[in-house]
Amino acid sequence: GSYRNNIISFGYSLDNNFLITVAPRFLTSMKLGKKLPIGKNIWENTSIAMDREIYFIENILTEEKIKASSKVYVGDILKSFPVSLLLARGGK
Repeated sequence: GSYRNNIISFGYSLDNNFLITVAPRFLTSMKLGKKLPIGKNIWENTSIAMDREIYFIENILTEEKIKASSKVYVGDILKSFPVSLLLARGGK
């Protein structure tokens, strides 16, 4: 998406469970002004591709549930807090 260079993520998997961290980077190039780097208005169409079928995603830090799909939009992940730790459960 538009801000693919402004996001970093790292995942760890064990069986069908995944932990995924997501954090913004290089924020000065985004020209946020006084806005926080959260929400769909900021991240537009930027997404993270999931390489497996995911059935359930929860942001452990905010307890928000996120719609599962082959890609997840950063604006949904960073909806109310500027970093996330996602717990994802999926199929084989």
